[in-house]
Order: sequence, then structure tokens, then C-alpha cells
Amino acid sequence: MKLSYAIERYVARRHLDGVRFRNGEGVLANLLRKTGDCSLDRVTGLQVLSYLQGPKTSSAVWWAKYRVLKRFFSYWMMRGELDALPMPGPRPAYPPPFKPLIYSNSDLQRLFEVIASNRKTGSWRLEPITLRTVLLFLYGTGALINETLSLTESDVDLQNDLVTLHREGAPGKRIIPIGPSLHNSISLYLAFSRDRRRPGAGLFIDKEGRSLTALTLSYAFKRVRRIAAIHLKDGKHLASLKDFRHTFAVHCLNRWLSEEKDLRQTLPTLAAYMGHVKLSWTEQYLSATPERFWKQLSRLGLGRSH
Repeated sequence: MKLSYAIERYVARRHLDGVRFRNGEGVLANLLRKTGDCSLDRVTGLQVLSYLQGPKTSSAVWWAKYRVLKRFFSYWMMRGELDALPMPGPRPAYPPPFKPLIYSNSDLQRLFEVIASNRKTGSWRLEPITLRTVLLFLYGTGALINETLSLTESDVDLQNDLVTLHREGAPGKRIIPIGPSLHNSISLYLAFSRDRRRPGAGLFIDKEGRSLTALTLSYAFKRVRRIAAIHLKDGKHLASLKDFRHTFAVHCLNRWLSEEKDLRQTLPTLAAYMGHVKLSWTEQYLSATPERFWKQLSRLGLGRSH
């Protein structure tokens, strides 16, 4: 496959996904001018590096080009057109590479065991069942923290297993389905909290019956995280509440890959479920999937195209 044809097809695919790809299209067109219209599998890492290190290229521009090219070559490697990515090593992190902390099943089990067994919850400012339900909701839906804390009781439709999410500063709303495990957890929490909730309070409440705040939730989670001995993320950053969203996404991908589902169909579904405007925001989670899945990733798609 010629590089020009590979670029043409990739750009068309991005447009079909609803992505405004003007800058990315320019990056690929400039690469084509640099390398000439050779075969896609003849592009070398040295050629890509030479293009990236053009004159007057700032770190920000270098990284923007690097991301475009890596996604382009990854797209064709997943479809069997390349055996390896012709990409040079990345520059020192600017911006930092996307390396989310993904909670393991044992991490999650320890967190929930600490919540269930710890009776010294006076300083938490919320009941254990509330913290447990919030964390299960974050993990089970991949919802943002502000979406979760802005929920009201009327946003939860347990009869149809649907939840309506509202994103702060964004128009419209998002309605997502929930599974039986989360259904049961929310049902138990509602039975516990209904008579404790002050008028006008949100779905999740503190010990006083008022709407749960991000500060109170974060403080309680930090205490549980410390007791459960959840380790540092990349040696610098502590595991945080937002990592439940990342864990949800990667666990979904791992399950679909183990079931050998077609990611061309499932990735847009995951993007819509998580409220991603750009499919590339969801695609970045592919880098966090275990290496054992890369052979399966390379087999996905319609097969080799020439």
C-alpha cells in the first residue's frame, strides 16, 4: 500500500468518525512530502525522526506531530499493514505521556474491604455505604466526579436501569444504562438514605443529609486508600478518584479484547458512554491494555487492504 493511499484512507476514516482533522491531515501531508510516496511499510523511524526534528519545531509542536503519526501508524499496524511502528523514541515527557493508574481487581477488593470493616468513620463525614456506592458508581459507569456528585434521585431510573448524567459547563445530558450489580448497590443505598436526605440535596449525601461535596468525598477516599495501601502512581502521583474512570475504560477494553470483539464497533460505543467528544480520547486507553492483546489488536478490522 502506498503511503499516499494509506493517508487518504485514514483521513477519510477520521472524518467518518466525526473528527475535525485539519491539523492532523497537514501533518500527514508534510510527512508524505518528506518521505516521498513510498510503500507504507518502507517508512523508517529515521525518516519520521527527520521530519519531527524540522527547523523551529517547539516541544509542543513536536509532541502534537508525534501523536498524530503514532496514531496513524498504529491504525495500520492494527490492520496488518505494518509489523512494527516506524516511530522514534519520544522526547522527554512534554506533555507527560498518558499513563493512567489502573486499579487491579485486588486493589478494588482491598478498598471495599476497608470500607466494610472500618468502623472509625467519624472523620469521614459520610457513611460507609455512601462511600461504597459512590466508588462503585464511578467504577461501574466511568462517570466524571462532577457528573456523579450532581446526580439527583430523579436522575436514577432503576425500573429501566438508566442514569441521566449532567456535565457541568456542557449543554445537554447523557443517559447511560447500568448493570444489575450497580442497580442493587444503588437500590440499597436509596433505601438507606431516603429518610436522611435534606430537601434539595443530591443523590449522594454526607452524614448531615446534605449534598456530598468533592472535598468530603476526596478526604474520605484518601483515608481509605492509605489504609488499603494502594501504591503510588508512576512513583510521583497518588491514586485518585479520577482513576476509577480510567479503570472502567481499560477494563472494558480488556474484556472486549479477551472476547475478540471488533474494536471498530465497540470503541465508538465506549466513547459515547463516557461522553467523549473525540474518539481519540477513547483510543488513548489502548496504550494501557496488556501487551498480550497486541496480536489480537493487529488482527482486528477487515484484513489487509492494498
